[in-house]
Amino acid sequence: MIPAATPPRRARRLRAAAAAAALTATATAAATLAAPPAGAAAESLAVQYRTGATGATADQSEPWLKVRNTGTTSVPLGEVKLRYYFKADTPAASYRFACSWAVRGCAHVTGVFGVLAKPTATADRYLEIGFTPGAGSLAPGAGGEADLQVAVGG
Repeated sequence: MIPAATPPRRARRLRAAAAAAALTATATAAATLAAPPAGAAAESLAVQYRTGATGATADQSEPWLKVRNTGTTSVPLGEVKLRYYFKADTPAASYRFACSWAVRGCAHVTGVFGVLAKPTATADRYLEIGFTPGAGSLAPGAGGEADLQVAVGG
């Protein structure tokens, strides 16, 4: 929540209703999201999403993500990227990323914001979530959870 003493110009809203949010997961061997690592097809990852912020607008979005390896080989988490898509209220809006809790530890979770080259009606920005090599690997059948926050303002 925005404190009562916060100036109105900071009262911008982040539109991130669960219905408008989209999520993709890709295991990658490099910085691009093109090719999965050897032996691990992109479809061997399943992602579950839920949010604690259920209104049409909120001062922050609270995505909770669970990644599960549905394949037959281990997937290094350092090669996994997730994207959380959302729409900003204003083009000048800035955002903060925070990890509240993660199975592998928040020190191993990264977040970088980007702007979509081709915005849609429900998304013009994204948060790309990644993991450091220290997060280890996700064994076949294993899963891990993270509770994240995307807040308006820098």
